[in-house]
Amino acid sequence: MNKANVWVAGCLGLGMLLMACGGDSATGPGGGGLSEATLVGKWNVTSVNNKGWENDDNGVKKNVDSTDTFPAGIYTAEYKSDKTYTMNLGGFAVNGTWSIKGDSLITISTVFGFTDTSSSLASISGNSGTFISHEVDSDQDLIVTTKATK
Repeated sequence: MNKANVWVAGCLGLGMLLMACGGDSATGPGGGGLSEATLVGKWNVTSVNNKGWENDDNGVKKNVDSTDTFPAGIYTAEYKSDKTYTMNLGGFAVNGTWSIKGDSLITISTVFGFTDTSSSLASISGNSGTFISHEVDSDQDLIVTTKATK
């Protein structure tokens, strides 16, 4: 599993590293409403698009524009009304807490002793959600767009 797929945890919970401040509900990208009522439930990740650049295993910078699709149940995130979440990344579980700030989903989790706080710009319409994050460090600069269904 590559770094971008591991990030799905941060993006949906995968959680996921971007912008916005505001009230407790918003319209999100494309006009879909992000609120506790629209978020709470079990989500199945259907696709992840990575666009930007990353270093390969040899440290060589390469451009990335790829989309992976997944059958239901492989990658999931369950957001609970008590502000906790559980993410299943193909058998690897990540637990944490979530909150909403404007049109951003903020998640906090601790994995292998490291705490990760991430934010995804989120748009939810009915049972479909789009979560956009920016993952950047010395080894990558990726815009990650995750699509999921309830």
